[in-house]
Amino acid sequence: LPCEKLVECVKLHKNFAQLGADERREEARSAFTCTRQVKGKRILVIDDVLTTGSTMDAVAHVLKKAGAKEVVGLTLCSTPINRREDFKPLLPEENV
Repeated sequence: LPCEKLVECVKLHKNFAQLGADERREEARSAFTCTRQVKGKRILVIDDVLTTGSTMDAVAHVLKKAGAKEVVGLTLCSTPINRREDFKPLLPEENV
């Protein structure tokens, strides 16, 4: 599988580890931009840690908006489920 940097962080944000779920979502919404042509591509996004899902959701949103056919997320580690109970995706499930 080719490995390419398709998304770039364009906004300096606060340390996500110290933010609550709502603050993470707000910061993530405007933090990323797509840097390559992705129209019609199927993309696997890999992130190190899933806490609220805000980063993964925001990256998927940017890629889908840029024309990606499918975006799938894979995370290496996750915080306990009870810390993610307030997870609210930016997009409806069928669009992510």
